Amino acid sequence: MLESFKTIISLIAYVSLGFTFMEVYLTLNKLWKRRHDRKVAESISITGKFIGFFTSSVFVLNFSFAYHWQGAINASFWAFAAVVQIFIGAGLWVVGQQKTGFWTLVKRALKLERKEAGDLAKSFFRPSQAYKVIEILSKVAMIDEVLDDSEKEFIQQFAELWDIHFDWEEFTKENGQHSPISFTELRNAMVEYLHTSPPTDQVSQLGDVLNMLVRIDGVVSEEEELVLEELMGLIKQYEDEDPSTVLYSIAIVPQSAEQEQAILQTMPTLRKSQVAGGHAFLIGPFHSQKYAQIVCNKYRLLRCFSVVVEMEDSLDLSQSTLPDHS
Repeated sequence: MLESFKTIISLIAYVSLGFTFMEVYLTLNKLWKRRHDRKVAESISITGKFIGFFTSSVFVLNFSFAYHWQGAINASFWAFAAVVQIFIGAGLWVVGQQKTGFWTLVKRALKLERKEAGDLAKSFFRPSQAYKVIEILSKVAMIDEVLDDSEKEFIQQFAELWDIHFDWEEFTKENGQHSPISFTELRNAMVEYLHTSPPTDQVSQLGDVLNMLVRIDGVVSEEEELVLEELMGLIKQYEDEDPSTVLYSIAIVPQSAEQEQAILQTMPTLRKSQVAGGHAFLIGPFHSQKYAQIVCNKYRLLRCFSVVVEMEDSLDLSQSTLPDHS
């Protein structure tokens, strides 16, 4: 019975290949008839099609090695479609470009696509605290102490759209090598923004833009990866998507009355809390254990006994702004 069912499904899969072929043909037919139109060529994402060709090729090989010929043929159809769309998207048949080399056309198309990378985000993203958002984006771009031109251009598009004058020369001077942006400073900027109670959809869209920003130069630095993890944790907490997410805090345990007094003088709002084995000053919450450990190490430099602990109950967001000791 099971073998008969498998045979029937296999036959249906072969028949379905005909529908896939028709889908690919009809899609390419519409584009092929308009391949001379510059607007049609520019509407095709070269990057997206290169990704599509790569993934389809991987599936062709994977299915072939497993002797799954229906899957291999299906994936090969889409790999072929991606190749044709790459040629059309490069503008190979656009009037006036026929004599231009293929790779030159590809580079032009990729350059145009990079300029338009933020168009979708900008079309629906209208923050209530626009300047604060620009501040967050610019600080994320500079967290690794390197401001790439593509990052600057990406952020500047938002600033111009929202009619905000952002002085890049002053910003880079204030946040250069002699006064680099700290993780805590950037985290606090995000918390301050969230304290203004922006709409949830805007906060979600900010998360999408942050992900685009750290990847726009083609390199995600260790600093960008670390701070992005913490900022996205704050965003998810605000959206309350997953209240069961593990949070971390830093437990500072004074070793003497003098040290306790010194801690309270530095951070007068801290209160002692019950932890396993006694009492400690808790700072947090943090969403990334790696991020919490970096902040913890800064307190250790102040000769405070500090450890990262997993929180049982989330602290209120109002307690999330941290003193900057970096």
